[in-house]
Amino acid sequence: MRLEGKTAWIIIILITSSLILNALTLTLTLGIIPIPNGESDSEKAPIAIRIDDIQDYAFKESQLILLSHHLTFKIPATIGIIAGHIGEDRDIVGLINEGLGEVWEIASHGWDANPLAGIDLEGQIELLRMSKNRLEEIFGTRVNTFIPPMYLFDENTLKAAERAGYSTVSSHARLSEPGPLINDLVSVPATVEFSRYLVDEGRWERKTLEELYIEVLRSVREYGYAVVVTHPQEFVEDGEFDWSRFQVYAKFLELLDERFRLTFIRELRGVAGS
Repeated sequence: MRLEGKTAWIIIILITSSLILNALTLTLTLGIIPIPNGESDSEKAPIAIRIDDIQDYAFKESQLILLSHHLTFKIPATIGIIAGHIGEDRDIVGLINEGLGEVWEIASHGWDANPLAGIDLEGQIELLRMSKNRLEEIFGTRVNTFIPPMYLFDENTLKAAERAGYSTVSSHARLSEPGPLINDLVSVPATVEFSRYLVDEGRWERKTLEELYIEVLRSVREYGYAVVVTHPQEFVEDGEFDWSRFQVYAKFLELLDERFRLTFIRELRGVAGS
């Protein structure tokens, strides 16, 4: 069917208007005029990237690509390492050693993948000390941040973390608000998840770049900072590395690096604890 005259022009105008509206919406959503930030890096709102479940061999291709990308572009991240499952994979350990100090903050993600909540106080102290000591021995750097496995912890976990020598606990804001915990122990939780985990389906659902950016803005407005958490397994789909999801991640990091000040979780203690 051929469209002529006014009908054709109306359709062309509607399509053009829709494209312009979509482009305008995307521009506004991505915050061409974002929340006020200073011109210098020191005045920009601080953002930390947290990569959990770093360990020997598991999801290896995904780990290598994520770690290599951060190293190549010198994008700082706090990496949560499972202390009882690290030290044998030379490729993973090598990439971590290469970026110590400048690119990586080493955090303990527990001795294994099991939550500590429910274990008695002395048992938790032992596990937390073991994980801290092992990571410091392997990587030769102080480990002061603890990331509870599966975000879960109880009152004994906080007491054990403080007695084991940690200064920062990073769970999730749904479970622990930012702020002081016990003595000098401070909560600096994740506030943005790169993907949604669908428990009933056992898979990670991707978010759009727009969704992620809006969540970061909300976090900065509410807390004065944002911690974005991700996992290597989020980038694996049907056993294969998901390059399209990784492209969103890379673009997201580029956007954050341009508009905020990327740092480590340990550097957010002052903001979260105030």
